[in-house]
Amino acid sequence: PNRHLPHLLLMRNSAISFDNFSSRTQYISVTMNSQREQFSTRVSSSILHQTNRINATEKILTAVPRYKTLILRSLTIKSEWLIDLLMARLSGIVQGN
Repeated sequence: PNRHLPHLLLMRNSAISFDNFSSRTQYISVTMNSQREQFSTRVSSSILHQTNRINATEKILTAVPRYKTLILRSLTIKSEWLIDLLMARLSGIVQGN
């Protein structure tokens, strides 16, 4: 399918917010088009500044090495692997995990 959708297309058609980060379970709860999904990632908790919310300010999350670095900047996702994962999950393409 369309694995590499343009970032602007994703941003234009999607209301994205990152919240309810849990350093204990290492999950990020993602709300996208009113659908809530959870994505597991290994995150350096020191950058979260003791907050349970990933704000719109720039945060750099250290993900699994093969995924390089995940950068969230003003609710703009600049990581193609995460965009692919979000789109696949919300499209029902990816099952399980």
